[in-house]
Amino acid sequence: MLNAGVPAENYLLQSQNPMLSPYLPGGEFVLPVYGGRSIANLPATMAEMLGVHFPQSLPLAAELWQHRIPHARKIVLLILDAVGYDSFQRLLADEIPRGEKVWSDLLPAGVYAPLTSVFPSTTTAALTSLCTGRTPQEHGSLSFRLHLRQFGLSVNMITLDPVGMMRGGSRILPELGFVPEEFLAVPSTAEVFEALGIPFHTVGYYHFEGSFLSRIHYRGARRWRRYISLGDMWYHLGRILEENADQKLIVQAYWPSADSLQHTYGPHPGILGAELRIISASFQTEFLATLSSRAREETVFMLVADHGQVSVPAEQQINLRHHPELMDMLVTLPVGEVRAPYLYARQGYKQAVIEYVNTRLPHAGIALDANFLLQGGLFGHGPLAPETPARIGDVVIIGRRGYTFYTPPERLELQGRHGSLTAEEMVVPWLCARLDS
Repeated sequence: MLNAGVPAENYLLQSQNPMLSPYLPGGEFVLPVYGGRSIANLPATMAEMLGVHFPQSLPLAAELWQHRIPHARKIVLLILDAVGYDSFQRLLADEIPRGEKVWSDLLPAGVYAPLTSVFPSTTTAALTSLCTGRTPQEHGSLSFRLHLRQFGLSVNMITLDPVGMMRGGSRILPELGFVPEEFLAVPSTAEVFEALGIPFHTVGYYHFEGSFLSRIHYRGARRWRRYISLGDMWYHLGRILEENADQKLIVQAYWPSADSLQHTYGPHPGILGAELRIISASFQTEFLATLSSRAREETVFMLVADHGQVSVPAEQQINLRHHPELMDMLVTLPVGEVRAPYLYARQGYKQAVIEYVNTRLPHAGIALDANFLLQGGLFGHGPLAPETPARIGDVVIIGRRGYTFYTPPERLELQGRHGSLTAEEMVVPWLCARLDS
């Protein structure tokens, strides 16, 4: 177990990227550590614990887990949307004085460590890595807004609405032949584990059941239970363990509320802390305390987040339409993330776009050649999905702390955002513990 007092970013920055670090210095940015300390390594780690091999994926570094939890029969993975490592650290620090040692009591039976998210640090990329065991460049789900050249549209990848259209435009892409189950270039974790003989159960929020993103992430998932509230999420997780106590299995659940709260209020420690305490208390009373010793036997519980969030003050929002010279060098509106836009430059203008951002907006972001970032491993390792180079544009802006980039009529009303490489966005908690200890 890591010392809880060790700053996560210092720990992770022991691994430097010789190609990218000179341009994205460690004092300001945290680069993904795909080689064994990233959320993309979790599916392969679960496979190793269950005694099978997850193909074409790397597990977490052995020193993080093998000496504490070498094997398991059942694994429960809870993914919390947008809970940064520092936020979880505050929760742990508050447990003892409050007399609520839920997670602290689990630590002696397991491992607690900071991991990096992926780039961009956003749900559509990070959750897809958790649901495939592959890095963004391999799976191809590379941002919240993507330009899908085969359809000639830039698309919101959560709603499938074309960028700039109101909700309801999601029917357009299916009419053009878009099939969510065919979007990813790699298998889902559900497909992989089922093929390996490990039943894969999903406990999913009812609002997301049958959604485009769920159909992408859980392709091939045959064991789905929906939940409506935190209480019945824990109930269903417990029932699955009780009903399959002697079987190998994985059960995965996703809780979205911390992301929504921080988008609304910003990363407010009081509001986020209250939400995390509710999750902790219900984990103890509605899940852990209800499990029989048989259900606990050889069961490992994992908690991880997909990314964190950072405050985005109104005065740090960059309206790119106020930079007509820059806009004139682009062939389409920026896509990607407001914290990490992808720019498509007119032919022959890529270097001019980079120079404009780095000389006129150096306080807000760092512009780099998209191919350079790809070669440097920012988007991952392994074979490129066929559309990856086309989906990241020509130039990527890496947003500095608190800065966002937008183009009206888009409005930036959210108080918290993510997508870039600050420690708040990139460093997430991973807690892994045996429940029979």
